[in-house]
Order: sequence, then C-alpha cells, then structure tokens
Amino acid sequence: MVGGDPLLFCPEPGANSRAVRVRVWGFSALASFAPIAGAPRYIACSEGYIIGPSGRVLKGAIRKGYHAVSVSGRTRDVHRVIAESFMGSAPEGTQVAHSDGDPLNNKLSNLRWATAKENMADQFRHGTRIKGEGHPRARLTEADVRKIRENLAAGMTQASQCREYGVSIQAMWALANGKTWRHVV
Repeated sequence: MVGGDPLLFCPEPGANSRAVRVRVWGFSALASFAPIAGAPRYIACSEGYIIGPSGRVLKGAIRKGYHAVSVSGRTRDVHRVIAESFMGSAPEGTQVAHSDGDPLNNKLSNLRWATAKENMADQFRHGTRIKGEGHPRARLTEADVRKIRENLAAGMTQASQCREYGVSIQAMWALANGKTWRHVV
C-alpha cells in the first residue's frame, strides 16, 4: 500500500515492461500481478482473476465450461490470459491444461502448457472426459457394442445393425473399424 491507498505497482519496471498502477481491493499479499499483452489497462492476477481499468475484478461469464471476460473489447478465456501473462506465449503445439481438472480453477499454480495428447490424458485421469455409455448422448451400451460386434462377425450387415440399434451408418462404421468404443472388448 502506498500512503494508505490500496495501490499496487505491477510489474517492476524492466527491459520489456512498464510500471502499471492499479487500485486492487481484497487480494492477499502473496498474489502476483502481470500486465496483459495487448491490453495495457488490464492486469492478470496469479490467483486466477483479471483486473480491469477500474481496478475491480472482472466477472465475465462461463463460456464452454471456462471463465471468459471481455479484455479491451475481445472476449478471452481467463485461463489462457493468465497463462500467457505469467508464462509467456504458448509453445508451438501446446494448450493450457488445468492440473487439477477443474476448468474454473484459473490460479497460476494450477495452469501449465501441455500438448493436446497430454491434456486429453489428464481429462481421462481426472474423470472429466466421459466415454462410452457414461456419455449423456450415447445411444449404445457396452452390451450393445459387444452384441453388434458378434453380429457383424457372424456376417450381418452394418446397415441391418444400424436399423436395429438406431444409429447412423457412420457411427456403425466407426464402431466396426475400431475408431470408437475401443475400450470395449
């Protein structure tokens, strides 16, 4: 605090940054702050928040399961802004991954750069990626898949199985060729 006023200076002036002064209320002394590239009046907080020009935390909305806020007239995902502000631009072929699997936990300590494959593995490990009959739009059960595979092996056509089970020919082809339902043996 400077002169009793809750003002923070962020970041320390250096070769690639300039001091930004913002009024911030209610943050712990352990929080770090970084300027947001392309948005000089906005600041990213390591606690997972974006602070606007007024010094207040931006509320935003939930978009596709992630917090999103308007930064300089553009809607941006908070996790992406936090990661880029503190960890720099995304390395080629990476995306932001949430270590705990909670897409609403945007704390810097919870974010990291990961490949799409690593991120997908995390989703299965956390249980946030649903497959098979646990998916809300699944039309088949694992028992159905086993029976369809038996029928196809016995010489029945994919078209007849589509009619019997109410799925598209594309879905049946993917099942028959091991593109989907690979986890069912």
